[in-house]
Amino acid sequence: MRNKKQILILLIMLLPILSLFSYDPSSLNRVTFINKTGADIWYVFLSPGDSSEWGFDILGSERVLENNNLLSFYVFYPNYSDNFDIMAIDENGKTFVLYEKEFSDDEEITVLITSGDEEDNPGMEFIEVEFENQTDYEMLYLFVSPTDSEMWGVDMMDEEQTLYPYDTLSLLAPYDDETVSYDVMAVDEDMDEYQFTLNVNWDYTDDDGVLRIPIEMSDLSE
Repeated sequence: MRNKKQILILLIMLLPILSLFSYDPSSLNRVTFINKTGADIWYVFLSPGDSSEWGFDILGSERVLENNNLLSFYVFYPNYSDNFDIMAIDENGKTFVLYEKEFSDDEEITVLITSGDEEDNPGMEFIEVEFENQTDYEMLYLFVSPTDSEMWGVDMMDEEQTLYPYDTLSLLAPYDDETVSYDVMAVDEDMDEYQFTLNVNWDYTDDDGVLRIPIEMSDLSE
């Protein structure tokens, strides 16, 4: 089975054809997070520098960035270089923050998280948001960005992960009693885009406290 990196290479080779009709994967850069804090990291937030929100935790409800390990994601920003804020929270509740980290098209980005980046814990609460792919197409990318940003930001699935038809992906969104709006874009195996707006609020969750969001054919961009 081919992983996302292999698919991306193939799509870039086909770019002259694909770019006439659909999403351009060559606009993505890769960001690698390296954990050198001394403990496992449970949450990572990569917030566009033009947003007032931290956005979704990109590790989701099932991933952990273990100490001395790394994890890579794809990221989509509109300019040659843009700034992002990074926050990580470890298994002991310690919080590590890097502000205005520049991401540039010059090279792939590395974010080293160390104990020297520690700051006060913000005391976040979370809502679990479960995305279900209700199409017949494999989703290669899923961007969820605060609506106050002009950037799509980070793909919520890591560089190896995709979302198969009728599978689900569970993520965590910070919540403090105020509704927060996000722009969502999923990109399928044909580089077709599915876009919609998501409002995160406890009032919209099911009885088990999970906010379930379908990705449907009706979300397909024309």
